[in-house]
Amino acid sequence: IISFLLSIYYRTNDGQRMELSTMQQFYSFRPTREPPEHVVIASIDEQTYADLHEQISVRDKFPRAYTAAALTRIQSAGPALLIMDLKLPRERDDPASDAIIEQQIRSRPTSIWSGELPAGEDAPIGLSGFPSITIPSDERFIKAAAMQLSMWTKHRFGYRYEIVLSEDQKIPLDKRIVLLPALRDLSGLPVKVPGEYDLINYYGPRGTITKVSLSRILKMNEAEAKAAFGGKVVLMGYHNLDHGEAKQDKDEFHVPVSAATMYGVEIHATIAANLLDGSAIKRLPGESESACLYLGILFLTVAALALRPELSIPLVLLASGLYHVLAYYTFSTSLVWLPGVRLVWIAALLISIAGMFYHYLYLKRLGRVWQDTFDFELEER
Repeated sequence: IISFLLSIYYRTNDGQRMELSTMQQFYSFRPTREPPEHVVIASIDEQTYADLHEQISVRDKFPRAYTAAALTRIQSAGPALLIMDLKLPRERDDPASDAIIEQQIRSRPTSIWSGELPAGEDAPIGLSGFPSITIPSDERFIKAAAMQLSMWTKHRFGYRYEIVLSEDQKIPLDKRIVLLPALRDLSGLPVKVPGEYDLINYYGPRGTITKVSLSRILKMNEAEAKAAFGGKVVLMGYHNLDHGEAKQDKDEFHVPVSAATMYGVEIHATIAANLLDGSAIKRLPGESESACLYLGILFLTVAALALRPELSIPLVLLASGLYHVLAYYTFSTSLVWLPGVRLVWIAALLISIAGMFYHYLYLKRLGRVWQDTFDFELEER
């Protein structure tokens, strides 16, 4: 009964929240991974606004002239792929810069926001708890890009940790993984397609992925730009929420790797790196995880009933501890998710109580019944 009920509970929202808390614990112990060299963020961040404070009012939208100049420098360096992780709505006051942006988007493999939700996905939820609103880029930029992508990431309980956007298997898997079509079809780099249920493998907390401030890009010479962006996947996006378009268009999200939130562009960069280095965390389907939990807890239950509590309780607790250590080890080194760590501890407590009840109450009472009925004393095991 314990095995069956806990395996069913595992599939509920509360059971999956417990899994999320285990993931957060594992990330808190795991050291920060080396950030990927093949993915870099061209960031409109606080440093950009600080360096350009004389030219930019806090209330203004970020000037298109800077975006155009940065794009020119990045594209001249020959990136494998440029992912525009920002929106470029219709602009009225700088047609010259818009023309340069359009030309640069067209010049090399570039993807851009489509302004649409992915198939099978509900409106994404931001930290505010309300559905996010998207404003697509101007049609001229969308047409100039080699590919249009829906840049949403799936959330569960407000956290981003699943790669596949939808469980609707009628939709091809590659269309349910953000960035996969662009990386596979445009970059020319080898891509490792994750499994249906795999998890994002974060390299570390916010700021781990290599980031180059846009103000620094504007000052780069050709050699510096080539070293920073040549042959790499470059994501261009906002890394702040306090200014202009960033405040309107972008959001930060909860992630299991740390208590601090993470900007969307860095979540996308992490997914891109996972797809390129094949480091997504492998996970079984929910039904298989429940079945494994059921069998594991059933084994502990049989051991608790077969052995006296003096032996069974230490054995059950030791097995639960070893499973906890093994689950952390496979998460941090083998990139495999073992389910139900906390549920196994709960099962160990319940099984230990049940074992004591069985041996000290049920068997002793059964022995007295046998002795009274048949004048035969049941041997204590």
